[in-house]
Amino acid sequence: MIKRCFCMILLLLLASCRVQAAAVESTPLGEEGGLEEVPEDWVMITYLGDEIRSVAIPKGCAIADFWEPETVGGSKFLYWTTDLALPEEDREVITKDTVFYKDATLRPVTEATSKEGDDISKMPGVDGAPLWEPETDEPTTERDCYIIYFHTCNGEPDTWYLDMPKNKPIGEDGVFAVDSIEPEYSKHTFLGWYTAEQGGEKVEFTKKTVFTRDMDVYAHWENLVNYEITYMRNYGNGPQTYTTIGYKDPVLESLCTDARRKGYKFSGWYKNQKGGKQIKEGYKMTGDMSLYAHWEKIKVGRA
Repeated sequence: MIKRCFCMILLLLLASCRVQAAAVESTPLGEEGGLEEVPEDWVMITYLGDEIRSVAIPKGCAIADFWEPETVGGSKFLYWTTDLALPEEDREVITKDTVFYKDATLRPVTEATSKEGDDISKMPGVDGAPLWEPETDEPTTERDCYIIYFHTCNGEPDTWYLDMPKNKPIGEDGVFAVDSIEPEYSKHTFLGWYTAEQGGEKVEFTKKTVFTRDMDVYAHWENLVNYEITYMRNYGNGPQTYTTIGYKDPVLESLCTDARRKGYKFSGWYKNQKGGKQIKEGYKMTGDMSLYAHWEKIKVGRA
């Protein structure tokens, strides 16, 4: 009986996920009336086929309206995967029952690419999409570039991609294109692009850089703020916060110096609203905290 109830709960949760996901997938992302921002605790799934599709689903759910095209780039579609660079036996096959816990980019494996020994450099267009030549306005199944996917890893579902020359230096134009991406992440410093989300090797984009295959690169960041102090006015009925300052090192080198109150002398920052320990430079923080201004009324004598 317990096992049966547990199974029923799982089925109900999965059905709930599919209903929520279907509500989002009914309207293409970015179009009028569509979803412009992905809610928290949702993930973005991007298909790269003959067309690029994106859907948002709740984290921990499968895609309700799973896309399985008949062909991609004129070849029979076999399955979706997340990394075409892996040997076929090591690839994750994505199905309608796959549960997602983070953003993912799905790339198609077709009958043609499988027969060609999984050489992803031979895949047309965007991992299977035919390219259009401006001179002829006709589709072609050849491409003279590799696609580099830039994952910003900044808490937003942002993935950029650039076409890079095939088996030859990217030149000044390639360096300029990469520099123009300019990823941003609040309270972090950008360290560069790497071959893995965690660890990996740094990818240097110089005029002499040469790519020999399609590639995913990931932004690495250094956290500038490890501790935050919120400074409180500690008087009156209005807003109490002076400011919030972030600190990288645990040892305080300076404190807020902007405390002002008419008719009062500022006597220091304290852990408590009344009494308590005064916090001075050199104090070692163990976490975020709030500090309260203490005041001493200025006595005005009579002549």
